[in-house]
Amino acid sequence: MPQLVPTLAALVSQADQAFHDGRIPAARRAFEDLVQRAQEKRDRPTEVVARSMLARCLLKMQQRDEARRGLELAGRVADPTHTPAFGRYRAAVARLALEEGPPGAARDELLAYLAWAEDARAIESVLDAAALLGAVVEPQERVERVERAIELVRDLDPGADLAYAFMEWAAALDALGQTEAALDAWQQALRSHKEHRRTRPTVTAGWAAGAAACRTEDWPLARTLLEEAVALGERQPDCGDLVALALGDLSLVYEAAGDVIEARRLLLRALRSGREHHLASAWPERWAALHSQAERLEID
Repeated sequence: MPQLVPTLAALVSQADQAFHDGRIPAARRAFEDLVQRAQEKRDRPTEVVARSMLARCLLKMQQRDEARRGLELAGRVADPTHTPAFGRYRAAVARLALEEGPPGAARDELLAYLAWAEDARAIESVLDAAALLGAVVEPQERVERVERAIELVRDLDPGADLAYAFMEWAAALDALGQTEAALDAWQQALRSHKEHRRTRPTVTAGWAAGAAACRTEDWPLARTLLEEAVALGERQPDCGDLVALALGDLSLVYEAAGDVIEARRLLLRALRSGREHHLASAWPERWAALHSQAERLEID
């Protein structure tokens, strides 16, 4: 029996999945194929999506000139009234602006992206633009932009998935030292990621919430959050770095309770996992903190 030919929409979904999984070379090939197929079918919105996402692949591969040329071609056929495709185009242009700088020009581009998204009531683009602005604005403005984006999206769609926006908001609050507010935002992100059954983001939010609970000295909450993060992370192949971080903070919980033996045991597990998963390069500040902990607990 002959196989059905996939529709362009299905091919976009497959290419998107490769991109979001971090399989960038595979995503690049898929989007290159989509450009050709979209041109053959004279499907301009799909061509814009494919060229825009191809540009994002190229940016991740440090091929900025090729990305810029691809976006120039996408811009020639992009239609601002076709919101989904134009949103992909604006997202790629914004990322190119961040790569190229200067910060002032990048900020202008991101503000224009956000203004378009708000006018178009494009939920994903509103959240994306607000998050990207965090790279070029002061910490307080970063918090305010993300808060405004969350409020707007809630008005547009009360059931919208705000998990990643809550993570951005929590990180922004943490950067300002507003730890209790950050803890609440991390927990909201955790609940949403659990609901959508996203494994690594759930572990990430659980560890981050647990770490924030440590800083507020809410030790029972910290223990619950961190133990859940470790248990889930240890069952997954891609969460070893997060398990090491969570074990390190869980060691703090036991140290605060006066159980130095268990604190040392957990920290040794954290250091072992950290070495196995290259924490020194992926999370250098956290790796240094683990070693400071080890010195305090007299671990050689």
